[in-house]
Amino acid sequence: MLKSVRITAVAAAICLASILPLSAQIPSPQDHFGFRMGADRQLVSAEGIEQYFELVASQSDRVRIIDLGSSTEGHRTIGAVVSAPENIRNLESIRATNLRFADPRTLSPEEAKRLAASQKTIVVIGASIHASE
Repeated sequence: MLKSVRITAVAAAICLASILPLSAQIPSPQDHFGFRMGADRQLVSAEGIEQYFELVASQSDRVRIIDLGSSTEGHRTIGAVVSAPENIRNLESIRATNLRFADPRTLSPEEAKRLAASQKTIVVIGASIHASE
């Protein structure tokens, strides 16, 4: 399970590093961890990844960390929301609108079209790897 979390977080870190503004004082994953992400025989602990994302979120208005719950082993599972600062500020509103789509029977066709036209696109990136420890 931890390997799965690590790979997911590494993939997200690579995406995150590619969109951060150059002016940010946030270390790249390579600078922070001391090796290139994806390098052979180099893995970061789940705790290390969590700390890196907390660092990035504390220094950027483009990232917010959300708690997704606990893993089966009781470890914290996080998600990193990466978006424009305006979207980060309006996450609760975006979430509330998405929840309205959960049961389309509660929306008229006109309201569904209006909400869909104004709603943000959401992409979830996940990856996993399984290995014995």
